[in-house]
Formats: sequence, C-alpha cells, structure tokens
Amino acid sequence: MSCAHKSFGPVSYDNLNNNKAIIFNRSFSKAIYKTDLNIYGHNITGITMIKKTNDSFRFVLISELGIKYFDFEIFEDKGIRPIIHYAIDQMDNKLLIKKIINDIALIFILQKGKSRVKKTGETEIIVFGNTYYDYTSEYGVSEIAKSNLMGKINCLIKINYGENKIPESIIIDHDKVNIKLSLIPNG
Repeated sequence: MSCAHKSFGPVSYDNLNNNKAIIFNRSFSKAIYKTDLNIYGHNITGITMIKKTNDSFRFVLISELGIKYFDFEIFEDKGIRPIIHYAIDQMDNKLLIKKIINDIALIFILQKGKSRVKKTGETEIIVFGNTYYDYTSEYGVSEIAKSNLMGKINCLIKINYGENKIPESIIIDHDKVNIKLSLIPNG
C-alpha cells in the first residue's frame, strides 16, 4: 500500500469511510433554507427547498416572491449526470450552472471507492481523490474542501448541524460564487 501524502494513512481499499462522507442522514426527507447567493458581485436572496427522493436530491431556489431561479436534481450516484429542470434566463450560462451544480453536488453525492484517512484527535480527514471531508463522530462532516490539480482549494463548504443532525447552515465558497443556506425551522 502507498499513500499520496505522508501525513495520511495508507489508501483503504474498502468502503469503510463511504458512509461517513454523508451530509444529510438517511432519515432526511426535506428541508427549507433561507438562501443568500452571491454571483460575481450580484446578490440574490430567496428560499431553497431540498427534497430527498429514492436516489436523488431536488435543489430548488426561488425568490421570496415565488420566482424560480433554478431547479436541479442531483443523484447520489455520481455516475448519473445531474438534471437541470429549470434555470432562469439570466442565470442560464453553462459554465455558471456547471460550477453551481458541481459545488452543490458535494453535499449530496455518496463517495465510493478508495479513501485515505488522517486522524487528529476527535477529527478524521477523509480523502476521496481531490475531495476532503472533515469528519467527527459527534456531528458528522463539518467541512468539505475540493482542490484543483495543483492542490489549491477552489471550493470550501462549511456545515453546522442542529437537532437530528440536519444541517442548520451550509456555506459554499467558490471564488466569486458563494451560497449561504440557513435552515428555516419547521420548514
């Protein structure tokens, strides 16, 4: 066995860490979040609805007045391409939509395959390829970092949990595209 980085343990050829890299637990069905989306200096606020189906998550962002900005379906199996059900004309830019979907997908896709692990106290950093999950047994994943080919982190996601281990807040920071989700209780 070998490892890509000296500070990480050997590559694991089993699926022991796959279930740790999950943000929304198996009992999750739906949640509503107040949303602040900042795209290249333009701010959009609204409400995001996340709903779990059998094998996918629907991620729908609407304004407070009910105007739909976008509606994506992201599958847990990353081999299945996400479906863009709708994107408002002003945001229907392939590169922008791809960036948003790829960032959002990090919180929904189940990781499979080889992983490396580094333990520091109560925290484990679980690595699948160029995606890093900061995991504790008490809360689950608190941070996800995705790096580019040069090793520079280009997307950072921070997660805070509330009751029932449902994320209370999710902050996605990717250069000039930032998304902040704040759970609306009993939404």
